[in-house]
Amino acid sequence: MSYYPDDDESADEVPWAPPPDYFVLKTEDFVMKSEGFTHPENSNKGLIFGVGRVPPDWAKESRRDLDHTNNLFTEDRQLIENELCWHCGLTAYQQVFTSYSPPLKILSTKANSGLWAMGSNWLLKDFPNDGCSPGNDYITHKFLRSQLGPEAPLISDMQLPLAEILHLLSKKASDDLSEQLFQFLRQIRRFTALGAQKVDGGKLEDRILGACEGIGYRPVCKRIGFTTDEWFENIAEELRMGLSKIHKTSDPLIIDKEFQKLKDNFPKPEPYVLTHCDLTEGNIIIKDGKISAIIDWEHAGYYPWWVERYIATGLRSSAITLSALPRLEPCMSDVEFRKAVLYKLAPVREAWNACKKEHPGNYDGWQRPPFSKGSP
Repeated sequence: MSYYPDDDESADEVPWAPPPDYFVLKTEDFVMKSEGFTHPENSNKGLIFGVGRVPPDWAKESRRDLDHTNNLFTEDRQLIENELCWHCGLTAYQQVFTSYSPPLKILSTKANSGLWAMGSNWLLKDFPNDGCSPGNDYITHKFLRSQLGPEAPLISDMQLPLAEILHLLSKKASDDLSEQLFQFLRQIRRFTALGAQKVDGGKLEDRILGACEGIGYRPVCKRIGFTTDEWFENIAEELRMGLSKIHKTSDPLIIDKEFQKLKDNFPKPEPYVLTHCDLTEGNIIIKDGKISAIIDWEHAGYYPWWVERYIATGLRSSAITLSALPRLEPCMSDVEFRKAVLYKLAPVREAWNACKKEHPGNYDGWQRPPFSKGSP
């Protein structure tokens, strides 16, 4: 049965209306297609099949201007090297005279970094070689594979980010994904440490308390201490300066007293659990209607138990993520979490932000050119 009206239906008939479940979409409907050499139209949109390299009549008019070649040559018939895409180097000549479609596709970008799909079986992460590349991503991958084996929630082939389908999901599909995410997080949180650190024992970048605003993605200025005392010591200078401005005093006794209040009222950090620390929709990967992997572990490590939920709240993560996280602490409702964590972190963040911080030269850097004359 077709949901679409037949071509011979008259205009006077009642317009077609979708059945009640037409827009109740499942994640299976949005699984990324693998490339197929016998059916490339499945993975390349808009392909036109031409017999003897001649497009069908219905396509000739739409291609007339696209296949116009006068602009490719000078008056003396010298080829003009007109680059269409500065990402891949495709030229207008190649676009007109070949039908090559590369299997390399950009999946996501962030600052000067990108994630490429290499066909349907491989992913390539491209980061600048500036001395700050996130080797922690690889280190965490290696750790999870060694501990969990095939059950590790890591990507193994071409799949689809949750961000691509989130707005199309039914409530049931969202609930199913939330349950799967909960099981994933519960699995990795079995790994604990005595203090804050990366899985190889290195120091974590501080994107929680000592995070400077608007300075880009990396590197950051501060590191999280192994204990709460060490953490506060790493940002003590900025906190004391901020407290001085908030309380309008330079009296060291008053500042010391307020500084100690911040530490005494700080959320209890134990247990330190393995934490992803960047659970955005783009980092949750879907395949065959299920969460198959979590990517971008560059910020991962052993953090206080509340960090995953705190970061997700700040990132305004999806309802799928935000509904899964409270279940990791069954007795911690949103109201209780605000009282136990958010309200206690707020004065520390206030003191940090009250201290004026400058980063000379931080905004210096190379920027991309326009994509083309007609596009930004």
